[in-house]
Amino acid sequence: ERAELADAPARLAAGERAAEIGAEVARVEADLAALPEHDAAGALAGLEAAREGLRAAERAHTQAESDRQRADREFASAQATLDRAAEADPSEPCPTCGRPLGEDFKGYLAHCRRAVRDAKRAATGVARALKEAAAALKAATAREADAVRVGEEARRGDEARGRLNAQAGELRERLAAAAAPFDGAVPDLDGLRERAERAAELKELLAGLRAESKHLVAARADLERAASDVEAARAGLAELDRQEADLAFEPEEHE
Repeated sequence: ERAELADAPARLAAGERAAEIGAEVARVEADLAALPEHDAAGALAGLEAAREGLRAAERAHTQAESDRQRADREFASAQATLDRAAEADPSEPCPTCGRPLGEDFKGYLAHCRRAVRDAKRAATGVARALKEAAAALKAATAREADAVRVGEEARRGDEARGRLNAQAGELRERLAAAAAPFDGAVPDLDGLRERAERAAELKELLAGLRAESKHLVAARADLERAASDVEAARAGLAELDRQEADLAFEPEEHE
């Protein structure tokens, strides 16, 4: 059993490394799965369309502003002409053609008033068009900003996905190497721990037996010394008995 469990601590350590890497792989894969899906091509196309719409809106707004300025000038000119005509003397020459106004003065005033009304109507329409162009420009600017945001999110998402894919690939390679001793799969750590604990128990038991063995060797040496001492004591007693026998006094031997 000791031989079978000799590599149990090392296998437990290897198994724990494999489990740790496996947990990292699972975490990275979960992060990948949690990433929102982005249509990078669609985001780019939307951005280009939004930017083209913004450029068109800017051109339209610029044109509308130019038209407003022109309409304002025309209205101001018509109003100035009407003001001059209202102050003119019908007996004096026409300021436009140089002919005496005479009976045509009223017609000239009516013409000037019509010109003012037409210019004012045109200026009003141009102002309305400018307002609409400004609203269209604001909307186009907002659409372009949204498209930029969507494109930036798609870019960041693609970068994060690429980074996590690279990290996951590296971790999978490490996991394959770490799990190779376990048939390519993350091992059952509970089983490995039981084997390692049993190996530790056996090691402790063997250490105790070795200590007891040392004690037995010492006791055996003590017994051997004691036996030698007993034999020596017996020999000494025998010698003393012999000497006592040699010194014993027998009266019969001296008669």
